Amino acid sequence: MAVDLGKIGQTLKGEFDNSQVYERLDVVSDNGSSYVSIIDENTLPVTNPLGWQVNALKGSDGQDGPPGITPVISIGSTITLDPSESAIVTDTGTISNPIFNFGIPKGEKGDDGLPGTNSVPLYNDDFNI
Repeated sequence: MAVDLGKIGQTLKGEFDNSQVYERLDVVSDNGSSYVSIIDENTLPVTNPLGWQVNALKGSDGQDGPPGITPVISIGSTITLDPSESAIVTDTGTISNPIFNFGIPKGEKGDDGLPGTNSVPLYNDDFNI
């Protein structure tokens, strides 16, 4: 015997829109707080406790943090690695002046290409190319 439990999970609906009809367990946000509808066919404002339960209230703003550092980024060395090696990046600088060094693997040697066809000699007044 199957039992229909109905809607059992919350559905996020985004910012509250008073022109919408909400169902039980729909979740909306409004002015930094979130609310859960406790009734079906809910057209009540989120401030009405007959239709909405507070999910999370907006907290107060925290204090500003200290000014951040604007780094001056430099590129150090770039080396070619064997094809079997992985690319690497190291930082040998400081937090405010990072210096990035790169190791890039060389590509594997590819197959020779097909010979060209219909070649046309190029001439210059001084020499033949």
